[in-house]
Amino acid sequence: MWGRRFRPGSGGRSDLSQQDCKKATVLNSEEMTKNEVQKLTQQVNQLKTSEERFELALEATSDGVWDWNINNNETYINSAYCTMLGYQPGDLGNDAKSQWMDLLHPEEIESVLATAKEKLKQDGIYEIEFRMRCKDGSYKWILSRGKVFRRDSDGKPTRAVGTHIDLTARKQFEIELREAKRQSDAASRAKSYFLANMSSELQSPLTNIIGLVDTLQRRNDLNSDVEDKLGKIAKYSKFLQSILDGVFEKSTIQVGKLAMEITALPSSAMMEMLRKQEQDFAFNPQGYSQLDVVCDYIRANLETKFTLSELEGISGLTSRALQYAFQKRFNCSPKHWIAEQKLIVVRSYLLAAAPEDKVSRIASKFFSNMGDFARLYQLKFGEMPSETLRSTRKIESD
Repeated sequence: MWGRRFRPGSGGRSDLSQQDCKKATVLNSEEMTKNEVQKLTQQVNQLKTSEERFELALEATSDGVWDWNINNNETYINSAYCTMLGYQPGDLGNDAKSQWMDLLHPEEIESVLATAKEKLKQDGIYEIEFRMRCKDGSYKWILSRGKVFRRDSDGKPTRAVGTHIDLTARKQFEIELREAKRQSDAASRAKSYFLANMSSELQSPLTNIIGLVDTLQRRNDLNSDVEDKLGKIAKYSKFLQSILDGVFEKSTIQVGKLAMEITALPSSAMMEMLRKQEQDFAFNPQGYSQLDVVCDYIRANLETKFTLSELEGISGLTSRALQYAFQKRFNCSPKHWIAEQKLIVVRSYLLAAAPEDKVSRIASKFFSNMGDFARLYQLKFGEMPSETLRSTRKIESD
């Protein structure tokens, strides 16, 4: 046996070495394959675990998830996307048209699609609110967020992924909140109109009382007891008037503020009040009206510079009613009528002027601008104030 296995020149050692090498190579290959299989198995298990976690997350969330292949318009959506709108998974097809575009509200479809495509193209991300039709025909408000995850060589989006969130409850709350605010503003506005109307209505008789008391106090035949009582009436009447002025001012400010916020027109009650005040000036010329109160007060205080708002406070009337009254009786505005009264008084003073009197000293009590005064005086009387004064002195010297 020994001689047979190791005969000289038989090559036995070389054959054994080659076989051992082959065996070692096979063993190494098997070991490497085994290791690779183990690695692939681990990766597959990890991938399965990740997919399982993703599926569980999709099932657990109430938000819809979508994956849009923009090139062929195919989309993937999760079950929550469907159930959110009342559909079962699989009811909506597998493309963006049936799953999204066809369900958009007709009033929004063009703007929503244009905005989504433009933002995905330019910004790579979008966030839009829109309405989608449910299976029962109703509409739900949806907040859609999307992001581009892949672009082609030209930079055009080819794949986008995003979510849908149901905003219907929040939108309904916003609608109810706006309605509650509208009702609150309407109630506040009605209260303000009522206070403004009430204070205005009370101002009218109160102003008449103040005017009559003022007229009586100018008489010289009153005894001390009557003068004392008239003084108390005037004092308390003016105190009440100041309260009503405050109520009227605050209520009209509030009315104006609300009108600006909600862009509302004056109520029919306020317009009726304005018409009533205008009709009140279809008075009997022999009678004593609110306009007479204003005119008497102006004549008694011509040296005072009046504003329209001050005349409103004196008369208890709106500026519109005052303008109407002066136009109705005198065919001019309150400002023009006051200037006329001042000119008449100044002329009477000039006609009775002492030798040392000057036009400027007399007129400056009533007019702050002497140039305007001279122009108005000439328009009314056909001569300059200085000519009136010279003619008075000439008559006296004669």
